[in-house]
Amino acid sequence: MNLSSIKLLILLSFLALSADSFSQQLVAPKKRPNVLLLVADDMNWDSPGCFGGAAPNITPNIDELASEGIRFLNAHVNISICTPSRSVMLTGLYPQNNGAKAFQRILPNIQTLPNILNDEGFLCGTIDKPLNQQELFKWSVTYQWQGVGDEDEWGRDPEVYQKFCYSFFQLAKDSKQPFFFDGELPRSSPPLRGREK
Repeated sequence: MNLSSIKLLILLSFLALSADSFSQQLVAPKKRPNVLLLVADDMNWDSPGCFGGAAPNITPNIDELASEGIRFLNAHVNISICTPSRSVMLTGLYPQNNGAKAFQRILPNIQTLPNILNDEGFLCGTIDKPLNQQELFKWSVTYQWQGVGDEDEWGRDPEVYQKFCYSFFQLAKDSKQPFFFDGELPRSSPPLRGREK
């Protein structure tokens, strides 16, 4: 190989590396989706229209969100009380593996969805039932009972919820961060309630 060939090879290698570096700079950053997880305690699985609509035309907003997003069509619980079910959704582990077998806290070394998403730059908020585990779940923003409504019902006042949700979504918009929001729907009323108390 003569000197001219070596110079040409070096020049072509440099151009190829430069072109690759330049093309990587031109690639648009990945757009990360916003994630909205809606949870309802007092509603049968088939109450919303998007799941069969046992009570016709009663959930138009949920139905519209479901038409534009992803629905869980094959989800099951192995302990039918709230804390273990929520812990499974937010850890991906069965209650016997995450520590929340009844109303216990998850184990301190368990990785959670909000923890992972926070590390990836998501704003994570919840208006879910308080699990009193802020340090384990690492929510960016959490709803706390405001002294409005029945404390035993975690103050599930629709107006208070609406104000909190609005402030969270405004914060997400202003910060230009993708968000994960775990929202519990305020107590539903008949005909959606799965059982009377």
